[in-house]
Amino acid sequence: MRAGLLMLSGLLLGLAVPLYYQKLRPDPWRLFWSGEDQQALLLVYIGSPTCGPSNDPALPLLLEAMRHRLQEVAKERGIAFRMVGIAISRDVRSGLQHLEKMGPFHEVAVGARWQNLAVRYVQEIAPGLQATPQLVLLVRKVSAYHVLLRWVGVDRMQRWVEVGMPLPHLVG
Repeated sequence: MRAGLLMLSGLLLGLAVPLYYQKLRPDPWRLFWSGEDQQALLLVYIGSPTCGPSNDPALPLLLEAMRHRLQEVAKERGIAFRMVGIAISRDVRSGLQHLEKMGPFHEVAVGARWQNLAVRYVQEIAPGLQATPQLVLLVRKVSAYHVLLRWVGVDRMQRWVEVGMPLPHLVG
């Protein structure tokens, strides 16, 4: 009887702790993305594990600076923010390892090189050069995406960060 009560208590505690923890720490993704009708800022990084410039040691720090600044901008404007990492890689493992070096992302897509579905979708929204590393900054209003800027190359990204990352006017 005692063993049964202990097991039941353990089971209930095991169920209660995650629920209590969830109340203390709300889902962090809701802070960034809460619905299809919400305006959102999306920073898309496209890199490659086999590209020399994509492996520049300065790149992870640049991406971190961009992430923090754009999160602030989104919060100030009351819009969502999401950072997407795409690795142009032959295999999934090397693509994931590359993105892991670049810092945290809310969403990732790896493999299939330039035929990657995420890359093809970004190219549809924001046609441009097939080169790495590159950043595409998009704003989403309802279900339409608008390109705010596109930078190819570490030097271009570095200059943008150094001048304070000025942003074009966000669409309505």
